[in-house]
Amino acid sequence: MLDGGGAALGATLLQVAGRVDSPTPFTPFGGAGVSPMSYGAKGDGKSDDRAALLAAVSYAFDRGLPLDGGDKLYGVSDDLVIASKSRPWIVRLRLRNINSVHDSQILAFKDCEQVRIDSLYLDTGDIADVGDRESRSGLRIEGGSGHRVRQVEATGKGKGRYVFLRGCTDSDFEDIYVHDGLFHDQSIHNNDPRVFVEDDVVEGIRIDDCSNCRLIRPRVRDLLGNATYYTASGFVPGNYPASKVEAFPNMRTRGISGGGNDGVTILDPQISNVDQGIDLSGSGGNWGNKKVNVIGGRTFNCASVGVKYGGSQANAWSLATRRRTAGCLASSSAARPRH
Repeated sequence: MLDGGGAALGATLLQVAGRVDSPTPFTPFGGAGVSPMSYGAKGDGKSDDRAALLAAVSYAFDRGLPLDGGDKLYGVSDDLVIASKSRPWIVRLRLRNINSVHDSQILAFKDCEQVRIDSLYLDTGDIADVGDRESRSGLRIEGGSGHRVRQVEATGKGKGRYVFLRGCTDSDFEDIYVHDGLFHDQSIHNNDPRVFVEDDVVEGIRIDDCSNCRLIRPRVRDLLGNATYYTASGFVPGNYPASKVEAFPNMRTRGISGGGNDGVTILDPQISNVDQGIDLSGSGGNWGNKKVNVIGGRTFNCASVGVKYGGSQANAWSLATRRRTAGCLASSSAARPRH
């Protein structure tokens, strides 16, 4: 939520980061894109359409044509990996994971240049206990520059990262919306078997080792699971059996997190009902974060942390970043102990 002087300060920060204040408008696609239905896809969200999707992707991206899946929902049983393509363009695509496994990536771009996505929907599947935070994702974009990704919606069950951006440069990611996740985890606290889910297992949006990139209007809400933890009023230091434990479904989840970034702006984030709203203390290839700006937005109903900068490199944050974070990012975290 920007105050009266917020717009001017926001423009200043973006100018410092070397970016224009507003993205260049998209040029609508006026022709007929390549459809997976032309290659035998069923588009019913139940059948395995992976082979048809790969055929359509190969034909379209090898010829500089856009892929347009229309309003159909395509089931995929294994990863869709697009590697080393120039200007791959998805106009519309809706995907559902019908074979959730530990390390699945529904859609992954690796070392592509100028990825363009106009509209993408991802359903990670219906198995809540599959995967882990490090190895499973919905959309993954790794490497490359000049990406323009917008209108991405991700939901579904399981553990992992719904959207993972790594090693990208000079790119904009607009209107990413992650919501209604559900996980189940069997890990327990070393000192108290009543405390389930030992560490963070779900992330809405993860951004690592990126430079000169922007997350514009990201939204993450309701990432829930089976976590239990000590209450703030009922915790007895040094006496776990005497401490009170309750279910906190939104614990062990992160809305937006990342590390190793240099020159990343997060503009107007809206994060709610997760454990840690925005966690920029994570490690990456360069450790910590440098010149990461959070401008406007709101975090609320977070179990433990609204905005977290701990562990960043010294002098990594501009004064303006501190001012905007302190003045414009509201956090209503319930102060529960973390151990």
